[in-house]
Amino acid sequence: MQEFTCIILAKAADAIAFGQFKGSYHKLKIKNVPTSTVEVGSLCQVKLTKVEKDKVVGEFAAISDASNTDAEQAEAEKIATKQHDLVQKTMSTDIAKLLVAQTTDDKTPNEMEAILAASAQKTMPSAYD
Repeated sequence: MQEFTCIILAKAADAIAFGQFKGSYHKLKIKNVPTSTVEVGSLCQVKLTKVEKDKVVGEFAAISDASNTDAEQAEAEKIATKQHDLVQKTMSTDIAKLLVAQTTDDKTPNEMEAILAASAQKTMPSAYD
């Protein structure tokens, strides 16, 4: 039978827990849960035993390997950080160019380069500073 990843929402007596399918709002009752090792909020694998219109019941299979989830989350954070830095750099450059264009109608190229460099550093400080 197919296994599904679920999040433990609550634990009850007699090795029973209540959970939610990961990525869904559907809830289920999970039987044969080792209450000593499973905590609320942990991920586990569940084999479905009963699926009805108003009730889903499954049996505990294993604790999910959280390292895969952590690795995926770390990769997503890395991508988000790169995107944030790129947007910050682009915005700083665009604002600096706009400031230079507004204030340097009769400046030499060297003076404009100095103004551009100074403006880029002052306009958008990084969120990580």
